[in-house]
Amino acid sequence: MANRISKKSGYTELAEQVRTQAVERLKIECLSPDVTAGTLGTMANICRQQEDYESAIEYYRRALALDYGQVYWRLALAQSLAETGRLPEAMHEARICLRIRPQMNAARKLIEELSVRKTP
Repeated sequence: MANRISKKSGYTELAEQVRTQAVERLKIECLSPDVTAGTLGTMANICRQQEDYESAIEYYRRALALDYGQVYWRLALAQSLAETGRLPEAMHEARICLRIRPQMNAARKLIEELSVRKTP
């Protein structure tokens, strides 16, 4: 809804308020013991977009504990780990992606990139 509102001229502030409220509700939902993997994955994606990689990592791990085979969340987890300099963990997650989906070029490319990057 916030995206639709933001496309209309003069409603940028309202769109941001709607977006902020939605994220706050989602955070509260993530505290529930019955939270779904999808809700956690959505929150992780939002955190990653906001470059809050530590929170994204936490939410992706929780989501993947509920849905191990969600390969795109796992790749995003690997990328978030790489952003925080945790290269061995990032490579491990990318390798899991390849075990689940051997032809996943994005995971293969990430491993190649991380292989030549120095650990901070």
